[in-house]
Amino acid sequence: MVLNALGKVVEEEWFTLEKRYPRFVPDMFQIMPNHIHAIVIINDVGAGLAPARPHNVRTTDNINIRAPARDAPTTLGQIVGAYKSLVYKQCLAIAKSKNEILGKLWQRNYHEHIVRNAEDYQRIAQYIHDNPVNWAQDDLFQ
Repeated sequence: MVLNALGKVVEEEWFTLEKRYPRFVPDMFQIMPNHIHAIVIINDVGAGLAPARPHNVRTTDNINIRAPARDAPTTLGQIVGAYKSLVYKQCLAIAKSKNEILGKLWQRNYHEHIVRNAEDYQRIAQYIHDNPVNWAQDDLFQ
């Protein structure tokens, strides 16, 4: 894939995530014309058998709002959300500098799959590797 200015932002921000989130380790990564693929490792999430204790609990209209403790592990969802936001802000700045409208950049959610074993990893890694070659057969290819 040959990256345009927005694609370069997508790539650059991906590799800065490791600096922001020490538990985040990027593995495979592929930018496609309308999506990205990645395998990431989240190290030492600190998961245990004890339930999480809320740091701060308030009640409003019978709805419990729990603020996480300061040492709560960073989730994949938080990292993806931050990544999408950082990319969007930079792409918006590029669009504004050209007096263009950016429009929608990201879909609402993302697909997540836990890699369970070496065979699973190899299958997913091969799919990511082959994705650019197979792009012409994609339903969204234009």
